[in-house]
Amino acid sequence: MAKAQSAAKLTLEDLQQLLALPTVDEELHPYLDAASVLAAFDPLQLTPVGEAAPPRQVALEVLLPLCEPITEGTHRGLWTLSLADRRSALRRLGTRQRMRRALRANPDRPDTPLQRMFVRVVDRAPLQLDELSRDELAALFTVNDWIGDILREVPDEASLRRALTTHDLTAPMRRLTSGGFVDRRNELRQLEKYVSTERTRPLFVFGPGGVGKSTLIARFLLEQLERDDTTFAYVDIDRPRIQPERPLTVLLEVVTQLHSQLGVPDRTGLLAEQIAESIGREDDTRQFETFQSGAVEWMLRLGEVLAQASSGRTIIVVDTFEEAQFLGPEVAWPLVQFLLELARSASTVHVMLSGRSLPPDYLVIVFPDAIVSGGEGVVGDEPTLAAIRQPERPIDLEVLELAPARELLERSLELEGQPPLVRRDLDDVIAIVSRNPMCLKLAARLLREEGVHKLRSARSEVLTRLRAEKIQALLYGRILHHIHDDDVRAIAYPGLIVRRIDPDVIRNVLAEPCKLQLTVEHDEHQIFYDLQREAALVELDPEDGSLRHRLDVRRAMLEDLTDHVDQAVVDQIDRAAVAYYEGRTGPIARAEEIYHRLRRREPSTLLDARWMPEAGSRLKNVGDEVGAEQQLWLAEKLGRTLDDPSLRETASQEAWEAQARRAADRFLLSRLPEKALDILHERSQRLPRSELYALEAEGYRFLGRHDDALEVARAGVESASRAGAIDMALDLLLKMVVIEEGRDSFEAAHALADEAAAVASHTSNEYLELRTLVTRLRVDRHLRPEAHESRQPVRFEALEMLTPEMLSELRTRPVLLREVAAELGKDHAQLASSAIEILGLEVASDEQAQALGHALATLNADPPSERRQSPAVIKGIERFEKSEFDPVVIEEWVTKNMTTRDTQVISGSVGATEPRTKVLGDFREYFRAGVENSIRGV
Repeated sequence: MAKAQSAAKLTLEDLQQLLALPTVDEELHPYLDAASVLAAFDPLQLTPVGEAAPPRQVALEVLLPLCEPITEGTHRGLWTLSLADRRSALRRLGTRQRMRRALRANPDRPDTPLQRMFVRVVDRAPLQLDELSRDELAALFTVNDWIGDILREVPDEASLRRALTTHDLTAPMRRLTSGGFVDRRNELRQLEKYVSTERTRPLFVFGPGGVGKSTLIARFLLEQLERDDTTFAYVDIDRPRIQPERPLTVLLEVVTQLHSQLGVPDRTGLLAEQIAESIGREDDTRQFETFQSGAVEWMLRLGEVLAQASSGRTIIVVDTFEEAQFLGPEVAWPLVQFLLELARSASTVHVMLSGRSLPPDYLVIVFPDAIVSGGEGVVGDEPTLAAIRQPERPIDLEVLELAPARELLERSLELEGQPPLVRRDLDDVIAIVSRNPMCLKLAARLLREEGVHKLRSARSEVLTRLRAEKIQALLYGRILHHIHDDDVRAIAYPGLIVRRIDPDVIRNVLAEPCKLQLTVEHDEHQIFYDLQREAALVELDPEDGSLRHRLDVRRAMLEDLTDHVDQAVVDQIDRAAVAYYEGRTGPIARAEEIYHRLRRREPSTLLDARWMPEAGSRLKNVGDEVGAEQQLWLAEKLGRTLDDPSLRETASQEAWEAQARRAADRFLLSRLPEKALDILHERSQRLPRSELYALEAEGYRFLGRHDDALEVARAGVESASRAGAIDMALDLLLKMVVIEEGRDSFEAAHALADEAAAVASHTSNEYLELRTLVTRLRVDRHLRPEAHESRQPVRFEALEMLTPEMLSELRTRPVLLREVAAELGKDHAQLASSAIEILGLEVASDEQAQALGHALATLNADPPSERRQSPAVIKGIERFEKSEFDPVVIEEWVTKNMTTRDTQVISGSVGATEPRTKVLGDFREYFRAGVENSIRGV
């Protein structure tokens, strides 16, 4: 037997022969040693280490198969040693002294970040990770792979990852401040005071676009990050992954950014994973019957993680808040409440908001006492703000202090290539154009056009031209006046009606109405080139290379344009734009076509036919450039509500219901039923198939006004039935069942379930039909717990509906999936398995926590399943049993230790269980506890 084992042993020599790999002789070591310390080399120029080396040609025949050619970049054509052979050679070298000797053999090395970082590590040169470039940090990752376990004092991977993440997060801030910073000393001092002590309310920084909000915050954060005890998260609401109507996406971004900065990556990683799963489990079909943990719970978990990490202070910035305001107050209000709770989540957390205007929602929620003490003025007026103590008082960046304003004007004149002004001239200009940074920059542009010398020779004339009630409009007008090319001026002013300009638009849309004289020498391409140089008026769209009128230009001048341009010209441009864009494809063309159709007040049926969802992002800033009816239509398409009550008052019933439905829906999702009902009660009239009946009933249910909820739902059933909307009537009846269950009126719930069954016999919606069956099972079980046999026909009917197609669809309907698993889970292992996988493991109440603990213990006792559970889960079950299934112990373990992988393993084990076993029975009880939590609003 021993002989057979010996014969079967495979030596390294045998393996090399088997794979036909060349043997690396010691004679080749001088070349390998030289190549191992080089990021790239020329084989024909490689100098071996030491004198005892074979001829180059002989060495290269063995060396090159161990290397890889560099095929891209500036060092294309050179070679690099493979990682395995490099590490082997470096390990053989073993010391810094021998590696430096190998480096000296080839002093003319390619200068790359990787090579520089390797040399610095080998030379023990000081490495301040926060001062390195991104390429240098990335290079250190590779250096760590090469020698991290060979030499000491090599930056470890965790430190490098933290440094790289911080670098990436701060890169936009460095770009913002790289062009200089006009010192806002008072604001910086206030920000410093705000984060220096414990705060429980978020601080709001507001001001118009271009005033420097982001630059101020960037400067402050960069200063704070010089401290070792500061971590931060910078959340831009304008980024696609942030959905302000779903505040948990903000929290997920915060946790993700903190993940690599804190010293507890396992805790932050698990928390981010659980929040992401919670977001993904929403059920659009029954969105108010939630099964995910509340946002406050997640924030408390974040506070625990921060306390464990001993992270010092954490600064969280939420920028571009106007994007939330754009969607409507039903989005801004819950988001402010969410951020207030985030600020309260831990004593070390400091939350800062930034936006173009101070939302009334912010003051009402965060500083209600200040509004009372501020008198009867408008929310956000000066008395209200003055009633808020420093440093929590919102920061208004409307204007600069005088000294910084002078500094900005001086810098702007210098950038315009103008000589400096004496203080008197600076102060005169500032006094006229205000201390608004944008106006100061525009004034510098105007002074360049007029000539600074005119402040001396024709002082009153120049200052008079600067003086106007609408300073921005005046300055833009003056810039337009100084455009020497008449065609460019026509494009810039009458052509302001179009938002997007390229040579084709100039020729096909603007040439005729703007009376352009296009010639071979001066065609649309030349005009486009000349207009492109007017940076104060237009900006380049990087997506398609077109020019777009700057938004602030349009806001300042569109109103004035209609007073100076004949309406026939305006109409001609709008018609030409529609004709031009309707023949083109893609979201950009469609957005511009729809914009001009909106300006022309075309009917909604035509607009509907031309709508493309991808065009929506380019129509967000239309605002009041179009009529009220068109604003309502666009708001519906963009998923926003209009904050102006007068617009809703004039809307048709259909348009009003669309706005009310969206607003009420969002308020209910944020658990703000009073505000939802305020919106719904703006009108008492309802369309025959109105969705508002269900929303109003939900609002009353949340408030515990069950009789009102039932009355509204019954009115909805009758309205839907008269309109032939069977499915809507059935959905409302099932909602009424839940309302009665929520107050333990099971006799009434049973009668409603029977009524729903009668209506369900006329539906073709199999999901509503299945929901009706499981609702009947649930209600009858509560009313007659011992009547198992009488429920069997309904149970068998429901089980027959669980086809593979139905099971697949249930995975997209989590609420219904849980209800079905609660009634049929013991009979169907795959159903129970899917419910665990999709819903995760919930512990929303003591009863549910105990049911889960018992189910896991039963699963672990099942011999085939025991072998498939992770050690962590088995350890958790041991704790459950030792605590006699204390719900506190179970809940703590599940929330702090259960990973997605663990849930998947448990789901697989349950799916492999035989029907009608105790395992499935225990999990069915766990699902039933979850349904009860939902019905009772736990």
